[in-house]
Amino acid sequence: MKWFNTLNTVPLYGPDTFYIARESVNGTYRFTSFSSPIECARWIAIEYLNGKELYYHELMTATRLRYLYFDVDVLSDASHQEAVPQFMQTLQQTLQKVTKSDTPVKMVVASASNESKLSFHIVVHDIASTFQGCRAVLDKVMDQMFQYAEWFDRGVYTKGRQMRTLLSTKRHQQRPLLPYSLEHHGVGEIPNDLDTVTYLIQSMWISVYRDDVRIIEVTQPPSLMEATISNSDADMAYTLYTSVFTQEEQCYQRGSVQGSVIQLRRIRPGPCRVCQRLHGDETGRDGKGENARLVVGRDGKVRFFCYREPNKGFLLGDIKAPDEWMEIVANQPKAYLGLDIPETELTSEELIIGLVRDFGLIIPKKSSHATID
Repeated sequence: MKWFNTLNTVPLYGPDTFYIARESVNGTYRFTSFSSPIECARWIAIEYLNGKELYYHELMTATRLRYLYFDVDVLSDASHQEAVPQFMQTLQQTLQKVTKSDTPVKMVVASASNESKLSFHIVVHDIASTFQGCRAVLDKVMDQMFQYAEWFDRGVYTKGRQMRTLLSTKRHQQRPLLPYSLEHHGVGEIPNDLDTVTYLIQSMWISVYRDDVRIIEVTQPPSLMEATISNSDADMAYTLYTSVFTQEEQCYQRGSVQGSVIQLRRIRPGPCRVCQRLHGDETGRDGKGENARLVVGRDGKVRFFCYREPNKGFLLGDIKAPDEWMEIVANQPKAYLGLDIPETELTSEELIIGLVRDFGLIIPKKSSHATID
């Protein structure tokens, strides 16, 4: 098997060309292709039965449809482990409702979980969409399964996504992805049979390779990145960020402004309100490179985006002209501000921060608490 350093040098066999990547010892990836998904699954099965260590990832292109897929990734304790059967049942019921399916959807599950972490790949092989459509379905699922929202990884819906193949492991983890039984709620033994192992590997492909699949079309919302803002708008947006987020969450310094985007540069590890994770530190990393951004829409709404959730923003509020801010302040009694010092001793910025942090009162016409939208 010949491996290539870049994807654009990999042979193209036609519309059914199937790509995989192999993780190297140094953490880089090399690529190769097969004439069909079945051929690829069979080759990996042979590698497995010959006792080889598998470090393979399916490479999904932007133009190819994908089966609905979900990546569950959450640090766990005993309560999480006990909740898995209920989670799987709720997900199946929710998917049937969200996709308006007449019958229960066909979920195929693989697990790389251990005592400290839940890790599942879930593929629905009778429904497909674009990667944006798959992400939109997840958003609807998360809205209805809010108690499990932190279980889902929303960062896996990108153009050139790599997802681990069945029976493969990450170099630094040595936790292979194994078939998971929804009936027995556990991982079973792998048969020592080429046809069966090939079938199991193929059952976890995300790239669509069959015609008998229902395709969901999703209309994309308008981009948040089209507005252009001034430095004063950027200052106000950053003030919103520091007002709404706690000191522990304020892990970023303001960076450059590009169009309507305010770059945020990480200066220390800390928790993230969007992806519900701790950025940096957990595995000894300092969090460098895990930057974030603020985006100001045409409507003046300011949203915070972390690097793991590039398409889901945390709504901080609206930016308005300074006189509009002062009108809000002038119309609020001191007790409503939740501040113990006389109003006359407060700067305009302190008054704004008090309103935002304690009450989310940012929009002149009505009160609006920060929420994820």
